[in-house]
Amino acid sequence: MFGWTLIVWARQLFHLALFGLIVWALADVLLRPADDFLYSSQKKPFWVLVFALGVLVGVDRTLFRVIFLVPGFVKSLAYWGVLFAAAYYLGTERKRMGPNTNRPRWPFGKGDAGQGRGSW
Repeated sequence: MFGWTLIVWARQLFHLALFGLIVWALADVLLRPADDFLYSSQKKPFWVLVFALGVLVGVDRTLFRVIFLVPGFVKSLAYWGVLFAAAYYLGTERKRMGPNTNRPRWPFGKGDAGQGRGSW
């Protein structure tokens, strides 16, 4: 009995980690300026649409499992497709675009991360 419970929890944690990958890709797309996408194979609206739909399907598949009235195999196929797209975007596409220089640095502003608490 305990063994099956452990397997179910491990499976749920695995799917949550994969869902986190999709959310990370969506956040990266939203935080990048559109000019960075000149070097990528697809433009920003394409990636936003893919990952936004992936988040919807991922929420339905991972957390609730009842939102959309779509058969389970279609959701699974879409989910795994978006996961492959997220892995491709976070790997190859990010290398093509280079580092995101618009992202705010810690603690505030655009300073280096190692400068302490910022300038007041």
